[in-house]
Amino acid sequence: MTFFQRLLRVEIAAQVALIGYVILFAALFLLRALIDSGGEVTGTTSALQTTIAAGAWIALLAYLYSVGPVALVIAPIYAFMEARGLINLATVALVGSIPGAAVLAYSATPLATADTVVSLKFACLVTGVSVAYGVYLVRTWRTEQG
Repeated sequence: MTFFQRLLRVEIAAQVALIGYVILFAALFLLRALIDSGGEVTGTTSALQTTIAAGAWIALLAYLYSVGPVALVIAPIYAFMEARGLINLATVALVGSIPGAAVLAYSATPLATADTVVSLKFACLVTGVSVAYGVYLVRTWRTEQG
């Protein structure tokens, strides 16, 4: 298998993992909204529809925000390390934390504002590591199945 074939397969696995992550993220947002409302939908269902629409928008924005670092940073590094046989649980966490480390380095510059960077560092770190582990699960399941 050439590197570009491996990279294409890793990119597909990364997109599957990212889509799964943003769907889970939106589901957790909806669950939190239902918990805050006490589990009741009073009156019409417009409040529930608004909550579902907000969850869909958040999932779309999370996907659009994350697709660049996943496609341009995580997947190529993962494919390179997989080709060299260096992929294990520890290196997957390291690869996934690279976008979060980049945002951490950015936060040390004077251009960064404190309130946005704190949440951004956490979001980049969690998303990157989650997607990297998702790629690992998809790729190891795929190789074990034949």
